[in-house]
Amino acid sequence: MGGLRYTLENVLLIKRDLTVVTGAGLACLLGVFIGFFRTRRALWVYMLPLLVLPPAAWVTQGVFGHISGITLGFGSVVVGLSVDYAIYIYFALQQTEMDTKVAVSKIMPHLWCNFLTSGLCFIALSFSSIEVFKQIAVFALVALGLAFLISVWVFPGYFKTSEKSRVKKMTTHITPLPFNWAVTAGLVLIVFGAWGVTHLALNSDLSALNSTSAVFARDKQTAEKLFPSNSGALLFALGKTPDEALDNNEQLSARLPERLPVSDLFVSDKTRQQNLNRWTNFWNLARQKNLQKELRQAGQKQGFTARSFDPFWTWLQTAAASSKIDFSNWYNPLVRLGDSSYAVVNVVPNQSVYAQFSDGIKAVFVSVSGLQAELTQRVKNEALYVVSLALLFNLIAVWLLFRNIKETLLCFVPVVLGGGFLFGCLALLRLQVNLFGLIFLPLLVGLGLDYAIFQLMKFRSSGQEPSPIYPTRALVAAGLSTLAGFGVLVLAKHAVLFMMGVCALIGIGGTVLVSLFILPALWERYVCKNS
Repeated sequence: MGGLRYTLENVLLIKRDLTVVTGAGLACLLGVFIGFFRTRRALWVYMLPLLVLPPAAWVTQGVFGHISGITLGFGSVVVGLSVDYAIYIYFALQQTEMDTKVAVSKIMPHLWCNFLTSGLCFIALSFSSIEVFKQIAVFALVALGLAFLISVWVFPGYFKTSEKSRVKKMTTHITPLPFNWAVTAGLVLIVFGAWGVTHLALNSDLSALNSTSAVFARDKQTAEKLFPSNSGALLFALGKTPDEALDNNEQLSARLPERLPVSDLFVSDKTRQQNLNRWTNFWNLARQKNLQKELRQAGQKQGFTARSFDPFWTWLQTAAASSKIDFSNWYNPLVRLGDSSYAVVNVVPNQSVYAQFSDGIKAVFVSVSGLQAELTQRVKNEALYVVSLALLFNLIAVWLLFRNIKETLLCFVPVVLGGGFLFGCLALLRLQVNLFGLIFLPLLVGLGLDYAIFQLMKFRSSGQEPSPIYPTRALVAAGLSTLAGFGVLVLAKHAVLFMMGVCALIGIGGTVLVSLFILPALWERYVCKNS
């Protein structure tokens, strides 16, 4: 029931999920392609992930020495994100008569900011002390960087074709909400989100991050009956050397109301020598002769010969010097710590009598429930820290793009309202949100900003009239592609991947809808009329 079996159980499930999610993601992307592109050259848009994901995995493997299954599962997310740049380039070139270089240069500010907002969220994630978050950050940054470079420098030459007339016929017309309706909808989403935050069911149990088989669940239930984890604790006796740790464990045991079983089976060199001396002193020649006489007499009455006990006496005379009994062949409580010190591990009840001996020098007491609470709080703090960094980094990036306070703030409207929609739906559906579901929050910031920036750049380029460089069809196709790559994680059986998929499906869907139906009315009222 140790960590190794947990790992193996999770690995098997993640492998199954990768197969299902990858197949479903490709099917959904094919649906987006059929609905929005239908040209052979546009196939390069969805070939892009095949070019960027393997190098991203290799780099991550090289940096960390291994790659997590959760990181590989996140590959479906990167698929959806990486095609966005190619989609924007494709539609910009197909919808305008401009020269390729001119059209690319005009859409370049949006692409740069798109890359920065997504990239900065992953950079913020890299500041986490949790390794799997760091792996995801490196994996995504490499993949998105390669996707950006290929989309801008390689694909334009292939996308500029004579098929423009066919693409122009496949336009997408979406009528934004009137201002009053947009404000009302925004307020409803804010109230809905506030209600969701107060009613959110956050599952802080770290075991909720594991997904295991039914056989494992039964074995765990049996183990809990024998060794209740919530009432258990670990008491570590520390030392600079193995012998010092064993000696401190013996001293600790002597001070407790009940001795530590480990201290009697695994002893220091000093105690071992004392035990041997006591053994030798006890079995002196006089005692051996008396016992030999008594055994011989008792044995004769039972039918034993006079030499029946000779092997015992021979062993007794050499036992003190040649004994090879070593319990560590079956169980070794001595572990080496990272700072080259050592510790003897004792499993004890979670009681204050054991905790009072924890001084951090000779002994450390760790309760399972206390450790879980500490780790839970740490993950929450990490999430808050990463989200704060993502907001700060992206606020600076958006300001540098627009240099306008109103437009900068409007870019964050889809983030806020999309987040409100996400929290409200999670609470309404009564979903147990595990701690790794929090990883989606910084991603929601970057993705929500991408769609808002697209809309504002479109209106900036030609007032209230749609710009051919920024067709609405491109935004819808990009949003659906991201959902196809990210949202399919809801099909995963693993708790972490499933929760990320749910958050993506609801959160990204919300930000796309806000960008399409609410943001235009706010821009027209607060920016266009005042310009």
